[in-house]
Amino acid sequence: MHWIRLLNAACHGIYGRWQAALFPNLHDVDWQWGSNPEQIEQSIRGGRRAQMIAWGATLGDDGVDQGAEYVQIIGGPSAESHPGKAAYEQNCTACHGLDGAGNALLGAPRINDDIWLYGGDLDTLKTTLRQGRFGIMPAFDARLDDFQIKLLVALLAR
Repeated sequence: MHWIRLLNAACHGIYGRWQAALFPNLHDVDWQWGSNPEQIEQSIRGGRRAQMIAWGATLGDDGVDQGAEYVQIIGGPSAESHPGKAAYEQNCTACHGLDGAGNALLGAPRINDDIWLYGGDLDTLKTTLRQGRFGIMPAFDARLDDFQIKLLVALLAR
């Protein structure tokens, strides 16, 4: 089991609880690409590339501000009348869904809860909207044998 900690440590931290707000926490309930055994195995074997495009030029400063505020309250009672709702529905629902539940097939994370990869504070959300994000998980198919991959999947699957 020591090799599993070493394998995950560089990105996910020694105990898999993320590191430097750049890599996913392996112990929370939000898995960007899905948490069933098949999805986890696919992530380990083939790696993942996730990209959220930059919306700053499209939304402008006011749109970025309103969008970040809306994402913080999505699903709440004040979301219905928030000025950022229309821009969210027009630009964000294709990936994150109308209710912010995300889409594991696209690698679009859930955004209607308090679990954030890069941070859920207003300034970080504005940066995410303005500049976009890009993440890579390397493939381990050539680095691990089938038994090691199955063992890792069994440990991570919920």
